Amino acid sequence: MTSPASNPTADEAPEVIPVPAKETLPIGRVLAGRYEIRARLGAGGMGAVYRAHDHELDEDVALKVVLPERLDEPKTLERLRAEVKIARKITHPNVCRVFDLAEDAGLFFLTMELIEGSTLRELIAAGAIAPARALDLLQQVTDGVAAAHEAGIVHHDLKPENVLLRRDDRCVVADFGLARGPENSQSVAGSGFAGTPAYMSPEQVRAEPIDVRSDVFTLGILGFELLTGKSPFAAPSMSAVTTAIVGTSPPPLVVPGLPEGTRKPIEAVLRKALEKQREDRFAHAGELAAALSRARASGSRWWRLARVVLGLVGLLFVLTLLPRGDIREWRPFSSDEPEADAKDSAPEDARPAIAVLPFENLTGDPAWDGLAKSAPEALRGGMRAMRGARLVDEADLDREEARDAGVTFWVRGSVQRVGARIRLSAQLEPLDADAGAAPGQPIEIDGVEADTTGALEALRVRALDEARFFVRALERRRRALRGTSVAAAREKLLVYEAMSGPAPRPGTFDTGLALLDEALAADPAYVPAIVARAHLQWQGAGKGTDAERMARALDALDRAVQLAPSDGLAHETRCRVARGAVELVDRPTDHEFDRAVEACNLALRADPASAEARIALAKLEDRRCRDEEAMRWLEESVELDRTVSGKALEHLVSLALQNDRLAIADRTSAQLVAFQEEERRLGPAALGRRAGQPAVRGAYFFRGVTLLRLGEASEAAEAFRREMADVTASRSDTWAEAASIRGLLRIAEQKHEAPAAELVRRLDRIEAGFRGKGDGAARILVSAYSFVDPAAALPWIESSIVGEGCEAAVDRATAYQAAKKLDEARRSLSACKDGFAWERSCVEALRPMLGP
Repeated sequence: MTSPASNPTADEAPEVIPVPAKETLPIGRVLAGRYEIRARLGAGGMGAVYRAHDHELDEDVALKVVLPERLDEPKTLERLRAEVKIARKITHPNVCRVFDLAEDAGLFFLTMELIEGSTLRELIAAGAIAPARALDLLQQVTDGVAAAHEAGIVHHDLKPENVLLRRDDRCVVADFGLARGPENSQSVAGSGFAGTPAYMSPEQVRAEPIDVRSDVFTLGILGFELLTGKSPFAAPSMSAVTTAIVGTSPPPLVVPGLPEGTRKPIEAVLRKALEKQREDRFAHAGELAAALSRARASGSRWWRLARVVLGLVGLLFVLTLLPRGDIREWRPFSSDEPEADAKDSAPEDARPAIAVLPFENLTGDPAWDGLAKSAPEALRGGMRAMRGARLVDEADLDREEARDAGVTFWVRGSVQRVGARIRLSAQLEPLDADAGAAPGQPIEIDGVEADTTGALEALRVRALDEARFFVRALERRRRALRGTSVAAAREKLLVYEAMSGPAPRPGTFDTGLALLDEALAADPAYVPAIVARAHLQWQGAGKGTDAERMARALDALDRAVQLAPSDGLAHETRCRVARGAVELVDRPTDHEFDRAVEACNLALRADPASAEARIALAKLEDRRCRDEEAMRWLEESVELDRTVSGKALEHLVSLALQNDRLAIADRTSAQLVAFQEEERRLGPAALGRRAGQPAVRGAYFFRGVTLLRLGEASEAAEAFRREMADVTASRSDTWAEAASIRGLLRIAEQKHEAPAAELVRRLDRIEAGFRGKGDGAARILVSAYSFVDPAAALPWIESSIVGEGCEAAVDRATAYQAAKKLDEARRSLSACKDGFAWERSCVEALRPMLGP
């Protein structure tokens, strides 16, 4: 979050309202015994905004101070409390969550969701926005405001400063804590809360009572500004701006690069939103959101039709020029020249389109009709925020109508009765068999009658998982088809992808390399094949050492991103391989670290929603002992992509435990257990398994460690026993079994109970096996023991953590520190000859924990 008025786009953009010095909070101050001020983020008309750490929940929040002059009327605070209660009920991905209104020594403040990123003001000020992106952002903002209107909330002060933009390009509308219900919406001029004149509706300017249609007008202004870079009512002075809002029609919508078939319906929507009389506007933001979605879709349909017509006209023209005898020799699609970049030839919004059809009520009980209506709306709300697909708002479509609307895949569902229980059922299906992806896994949510809200949320999450999975498969096929005009090259890559799936297996390495070599022999510049081959080398295919294969893979990926600078998968693969190259080296240089970090930052620039790039960055930061940064990247990856949640959560909970962040460990270990249970229940159909991710291991062990540290010994013991049962069933991961036994023995010791003899014998057998497995296996055991019983790790430290490098010294010192052997830890750390910056970072991170 930045200063709200940095880089204004026009003279009428609002200025920062200075916050009195007495209201500026010092860094480190703790409010209400809970919120520690960490940094000042900016200021607005209501007060200053801070980053604060909530010690009770162990997470950062945004904290907005309410200036005393904003609470000058006796009823204002009472009304604000009531409205915050309403705002807390708005749960939508495009709305910033409001947590609480609190007070400390007469200072009132709001706590809200902390959004990492920037504001729409900064984005607009940075220059022209691609039309497709501008329309997507406007759709998100409108969807968020629509959710507020549905809850009876009028925002009152929409403007680019109050729309936050996350790193994954998701818009979040903020400051709903200042909004009011329509019944309380008196004129702004006469209230304690000022709007921003450049974004007021005519009725606001005239100081008349307002309702949700005032927000609709402001959304129209935002739409113009996103698409053109300036307000439709721009004028030299603020009085001229407000005069134009009341009496001047908006200018024509001129957007270079926006096809006319899209521009016209979008302009019609914005003009209706900007009608001077509120009765002539959309009734609420939900109507505007639906109209905007239809306009975007109709524009894409017009563009597809226009391309077909123009293509036919061009074909007839060419045929008239050809000699009669040459027609049979003309092969318009046989050229070996590469096709134009897909971005140049695609329609304005070429993303896959999804439709959610009405759900059927199959229970025979009309009481469930409401749920049948709510379920598809829950899905639409989630899918509107999908970055990789666009939602078609037409609900009740047959197959032909869906094709006409450009639908790629749709969701059909029902409410069913299964015995005495109610079930929500849904399935995602491609519209046509040749779409390049199989139907999604059936989604079944039982026990709806016990928790309807929870069931709808579970349905939304599972459907989003399936939609993202489908979109990835479709995009993989599109990349293969569009990446070359050489049919032989394309065919070999498609055969390879059908054989290998999302994760190649060692048994297919040789065949896979042969297929990809044939593809590249046919077209050496075929970027998807270059990327697939580099990924295969990284996984272990081909001749040479790991380091040699990795170097060849990176060289190939460097060429791939030169050939296709905007190819997100090429950048993501390069990031992951560069990170792997760092992990492969015992003592990487700072240059090698910097190269990997730069590759991952470029990957996020090419694809802001890449979870894999974030996980790679987390691993790099972890090795540099920058645990806070690593945890932040992992938190974001879990939010973005559930296919990688297993490995991200495993890493996140281990870092949280290492740093005694028990609130995070409690939350993430419970998530990890739930994810592992879902994998066990669904088997091969589980999301991570279908995406080629390794199965989650050790979830109950990490849960047991967390519960033990929280003082819940009985629950911890149950988790450790569950882990042992899982290990026995899978016949693997003996480190988790040994560490779980250590946990049970420690609990017995705390309770002054004799250890179970069978457990002791079992542990002796496992540890004897580890002694014969080499340093690497023993090092894993040291790490696991350090979580649950650090003293038990002591006999293993010197024998398993070998080497004279700084990293080994830091690892030994960390293990000794966990066991509270601080003299040994300091002695180990003193052996570190920190020649590289990343080594100094680790020493500096550990030294304060060891005392003088």
